[in-house]
Amino acid sequence: MADKGQKVRPGDDVDYKLKVTNNGPGEATGVTVRVDLPTAFRYKSTPSIDTTGPTTRTQPSDPPVDSANPQWGQWSMGAPGFNADGTPAHSALLITLDVRASGSPADYQLTPHVFSDSGDEVVGQPAKVALAPASDLNLTVAVEEAQAKRGDLVHYHLTLLNRGSGTAQAVGILITLPDGIIFNKTEHLEGNFSRSSPIDPIPGALIVYYGGFVLPAASSARPGALTIIFTAKVLATAVGGTYPVTAQLTDKDGTVVQLNDTAPVTVLAPTPGPSPSPTARSSARPTATPKPTPTPTPKKHG
Repeated sequence: MADKGQKVRPGDDVDYKLKVTNNGPGEATGVTVRVDLPTAFRYKSTPSIDTTGPTTRTQPSDPPVDSANPQWGQWSMGAPGFNADGTPAHSALLITLDVRASGSPADYQLTPHVFSDSGDEVVGQPAKVALAPASDLNLTVAVEEAQAKRGDLVHYHLTLLNRGSGTAQAVGILITLPDGIIFNKTEHLEGNFSRSSPIDPIPGALIVYYGGFVLPAASSARPGALTIIFTAKVLATAVGGTYPVTAQLTDKDGTVVQLNDTAPVTVLAPTPGPSPSPTARSSARPTATPKPTPTPTPKKHG
């Protein structure tokens, strides 16, 4: 099995290549391949299965997604021989598999097994992988006031949790307010976070951005946590309707958490009436006023 000595994070997809070769002396039938994955690792897919030499798949079977011990079968692999140029020829099988990594930071290994009808079991060379610490971020946005009027202040609550095994650095939170509602001020920050090169929003903004947060890894007692409460003002020009926000969370490792149409506020204000239909005006035909008929002048006779 291909040993890349890879270093990955929880949630990453890792690809492996497993090669089986029949070194003889005879044909191998009923060949089945199994890979034992580390705890919390799970099989995802098989991008390709390739063969060389007299290798035939006799009873196809493939592993289910999320298997901890994926298994493939069955092949008949011909005995070793020689190519036309006299070089040795072997029957071979190459399986490429994708695995989803998960678990606590540590060094792990994947172990391949090969079986045949003759009762043989060959344990292959394990492939090593190091699972590095990584953050696992979650964002929620809520609003205290379900309804508001023009000129009112509404309170938004942003809650960010890091349930991962690694520190989340350079965390930024972007909130896009709807037209008719503008940022007022930050009311409260709370949690076990720290900040580096902080960025805060300015009053009157429609785009609310907080940056520079560092959230610690989760412990047995609690996750890394940050709560932000800010107020926003409903403008005097806001029309009646429902106003949700859009939120996006990013960090140094490239994590992106997107929330669309969340934390809606219903603004109680007049809604604009429909514009007059131009077809309604054009459907009324103008009325023509008839011209009076002139009175004929009597002719003179001489």
